[in-house]
Amino acid sequence: AAKEKGGSAMRSVLFVPAHRYDYFAKAIATAPDIIVFDLEDSVPAGQSKIDARENIARLLEETGADIRSKVYVRINDIDSNLMFDELEFFVGTAVDGFMVPKSYRAEDVETVAKMLTTFERRKSCERRYALMPLIETADAVVNVHEIARASDRVSGLALGSEDLLAALGAVASPHYYNVIDHARFSMLLACRAAGIIAIDTVYIAVHDYDGFKIVVTKTKEYGLDGVLCLNPRQVQIANDILTPSDEEYASALTILRAGEDKSDGTPVKMADKKFIGPPIILQAKRVVEKYQRYRGEKNG
Repeated sequence: AAKEKGGSAMRSVLFVPAHRYDYFAKAIATAPDIIVFDLEDSVPAGQSKIDARENIARLLEETGADIRSKVYVRINDIDSNLMFDELEFFVGTAVDGFMVPKSYRAEDVETVAKMLTTFERRKSCERRYALMPLIETADAVVNVHEIARASDRVSGLALGSEDLLAALGAVASPHYYNVIDHARFSMLLACRAAGIIAIDTVYIAVHDYDGFKIVVTKTKEYGLDGVLCLNPRQVQIANDILTPSDEEYASALTILRAGEDKSDGTPVKMADKKFIGPPIILQAKRVVEKYQRYRGEKNG
C-alpha cells in the first residue's frame, strides 16, 4: 500500500504549482493532509513541465522524511503525451500517489493503474502508488460509480468544479452550491459505495476566508471528507471545520453510551431528547473515530 502519513486523513488537499520551488516550504509548513504538487494546469507548457518534475524529486530527496503530509502529484492527462514519462519518472520516489485529471471513464483510470504496475515491476519498486481521479467532466459524472471502482489503487475521488462548469456551460453560484450539487452527490454516493474518500472542489476566491468557511461548512454538512485548497491559509480552516468539535465529540459519546445500555431490551433509545437507533449510533462512532484520530495527530 502507499505509505501512510497522518493516517487516512484527507481533510485538506493543497495544490502547489510544481515549477515554483519557492512555494514549497510554505506549503509544507502548513501541514495539509495531502500536498498535491501540480504538473498540469498551473505549470506552463514546455521546459517548465520538466523543471517541475525535477523540483519535486529534489524536494523529496532533500526533505522527504520531514514532510508530515502525504505527497501526491497531479500528472498531465493521457492525451498530453506527458503522462507516461511522468509516471515513469516518479515510480521509485517517495510520492504516495497521483491525482489523475480528465478521468472520463473507468478505462482511463485502469490505463494509469496498468502503467504504474508496469513501472513498479520494471524498477522492482516495493511501493504501491495510490490514485485519485478528478471528476471534472460530464462524462466523469455519468461514469463516476465505475471510476470509483476502476482499481484498488483508487484512494478517493475529487470534484473539479471549474472544468465541469465549463463543460456544462454553467455559471457558478457564489459558493459553488446548487449548480453542481448533482455531481457532488453523485461522486459522494460512488465513494461511499466503493469505500473510498470524497473530496470537495476548490474555492477560487482564495483570499475570501469567510466565503471559504461557508464552503467547508457545507462540505461537512453534506458528508464529504475533505476539500481541495489553493491557498496555504485555507488548510487550517479546512482542518478545523472538518475535525469534530469537542461538543460534537461529547454528544457522540453520549449517544454511544445510550446505545450500549441493554437494560430495557430495545435497540431504540433516547439521548439528548432524540431517538437513538442503529444509524445514529453509526454516525456517532464515525465522529468519535475522526475526533480521536485528528486530535491525536494534532497532539502527536
